[in-house]
Amino acid sequence: MIEPSRFSGSPQDVGFARAQVLAALPMPAVTADELAFAKDCKNVASDLNPDLIRVYDGFLEGGGWDADRFLVYFFARRQGLLRGCTNFAVLPEACAGDETLVGRNYDWAYSDLAFCEARSIEMAGSFPFVSYTHHWIGHPDCLNSQGLFVAISSLPRSEAKQPGIQWNLLVDAIAMTCSSVDEAVDLLTTWPHLRSITYLVADRK
Repeated sequence: MIEPSRFSGSPQDVGFARAQVLAALPMPAVTADELAFAKDCKNVASDLNPDLIRVYDGFLEGGGWDADRFLVYFFARRQGLLRGCTNFAVLPEACAGDETLVGRNYDWAYSDLAFCEARSIEMAGSFPFVSYTHHWIGHPDCLNSQGLFVAISSLPRSEAKQPGIQWNLLVDAIAMTCSSVDEAVDLLTTWPHLRSITYLVADRK
């Protein structure tokens, strides 16, 4: 059985603690246009959930990275690899135990194996959730205390023209605040997205 890394406390505490276990991150130099775009994306994320910004503040403090580069890397990273993960959900009527079953696989870069870990996160003011992730800052799948599951798969990249919210911030916001599929769908269809991603959401119903 995998013992998860556990993070708890305020959003700033969680961000700080997660930054403390990271090595140097490959953050390229940024242009003035990229910085301005990232600031706009940060404002959109703040409108969605201010705790996302508090986690970011903790990360920045704990990591000691260049503030401009980290701002762009956190809120407006547009490069990435295209992979084809598979996610599924089996509804209760098809299960002997009258419960929803979910699962996924990872099709991703071996270079990110160093970041693979199970996580348990309990932040003040949010639903606790667990995740298994290959991503140093994000959670490509989450199951929260309300029985809501969310997982992502990549789509062919399209260049963002307007400020939007990174996939990992959308997943975290769902795990932190949503208790049903309807609430998660409402969140995903209300807020602008920065990247082309599919989202599987399933709940205990």
